[in-house]
Order: sequence, then structure tokens, then C-alpha cells
Amino acid sequence: MTIKTIAGIRVDEALDATVYESSGRLRERIRKLARRLGEGEPLLKLQALLKRCKSATERRNDLVHNVWAQELGGELMQRGSDHTWHPLPSTADLMNLSKELQQLAHELNNARLDGGFLCEALSKRAVKAGA
Repeated sequence: MTIKTIAGIRVDEALDATVYESSGRLRERIRKLARRLGEGEPLLKLQALLKRCKSATERRNDLVHNVWAQELGGELMQRGSDHTWHPLPSTADLMNLSKELQQLAHELNNARLDGGFLCEALSKRAVKAGA
């Protein structure tokens, strides 16, 4: 929906244009579209938010896509992206990551909806273009 907001297109168009895209490709598309914001605070805020999204997504991907295994009679372990074995994350770790992902989605929505920094920046840009 951030792509929809920045590009100024309908929801169905944004969904069709982004179907099956990875989160990394979506972040890159947002970065490219965000150039229209121009240099300044809104662009920097969005870039910082996208960086936090990337970090959280990488932690999520490590949990979902890395190998989980158990030696006979041993403890369940997970192989990290560094190829070393680690204990499985705790329930608290998973809940914290879930809350972080929810918070980031909430921040992106707040940024693009009425009163958010993206909404304001885009409306100022539209006024300048119409002047």
C-alpha cells in the first residue's frame, strides 16, 4: 500500500503490480518511487523505516528458511546464516519479532494515511505541481 500511496494508483492496480514480489523487491520499488519526494525529512524518514523493515525481515527469514534439525536424542537446533548451529528461538523471541513486524506495518500505514509524513509530503508536492 506504500507503493499505491507514493505512485498515486488504485489499490487493485498496486496489488496487481506487486503480486508475488519479494519484500526486498518491494522495498527497492518504494525507494525508487520515493525519489519523487525530493531530498528532505520525509525521504530520510522513509529510508530509515525501510532499513528497519529490512532488518526485521532478515531475522524473520532466518527463522523460517534456515534448517532446523535434531540429532538422535539431542536438542532441536537451527543452523544460522553463518552455518553454525544455535538453539531454537524462545517463544518470547518469536513474540518480540512478531510485535516488531506489526509495529513496522503500523508505522508505514500511519505514514501514508491522513496526517502521516508521506501523506503530507505528497500533498505538498501535488500543490506545488498544480501551482
